[in-house]
Amino acid sequence: MARRDKEWARKQRNILHWLLGSKCYDCGTVEKLTLDCDEPQGDAHHRKMGWDCRMRFYWRQYYRGNLKLRCLTCNGIKGGSTDKAYHAGRRAAGYASHTHTHTIRGLQCS
Repeated sequence: MARRDKEWARKQRNILHWLLGSKCYDCGTVEKLTLDCDEPQGDAHHRKMGWDCRMRFYWRQYYRGNLKLRCLTCNGIKGGSTDKAYHAGRRAAGYASHTHTHTIRGLQCS
C-alpha cells in the first residue's frame, strides 16, 4: 500500500476513535484500543482487505450503528458473540455494566 494510503487510513482510524469516545466501551481503558462490530461481520476485513478498504468497512459499520471501541482484552472476551449476548452474559455473571477488572493472557483492564 502506498504511504499516502496508509496515512489516510491512520487519520480515518483516529477520527473513528475520537467519535467513539477514545476509550473502551466496556471497561473505559484508553490502552490498546480496537474497532469492534456489535453484530459480528466475519473476519474478511482483517484477512483480505488493505488498510484503506478496511477503514471504509469500519466507516460503513459506524454509520450503521454497528461499531464500538474496545480494548484488546474486552474484544477478546466478547469474541464472535453479539453485543447483546455479551452483555447479557456479563449481567448473568454478576458484572455491572461497563465496569469490571479482568485479566486474560496477561493483559489487565480495570
